[in-house]
Amino acid sequence: MRITPLILSALLIPFLTGCGTPLIQEQAVPAPGYSVRQAVAMQTLNPEAGGTEPVVGLDGKYAQQTMINYQEMPLPSKDAESVDLGSLFNVGGSK
Repeated sequence: MRITPLILSALLIPFLTGCGTPLIQEQAVPAPGYSVRQAVAMQTLNPEAGGTEPVVGLDGKYAQQTMINYQEMPLPSKDAESVDLGSLFNVGGSK
C-alpha cells in the first residue's frame, strides 16, 4: 500500500513539470519587427550617405576605357560545341 502513492507521485511529477513555462522562453523571444530592423541595419553600408559631396570611386577615363574594352571583347566562337538541353530532359517521348 505504501508503494502506490510513491509510484503515483513519481509518475505525476514529470507531467506536472511539463505544464510550467520556462522564464528563458519569454526573454528569448524578441519584440515584433526586431529581425527586420536588424536586417536593414546590417544592409546599411553608410547611414549618412546621400549628401551633396561628389562621388568618390571610379575615374571617368578609366571607366570609359573599361567600357570600350568590354565592347571590343571577342564574342565566343560559333564553332563551340553546344548541348541541346531539351534532349537531355526529354521525358515525354520523342518530338
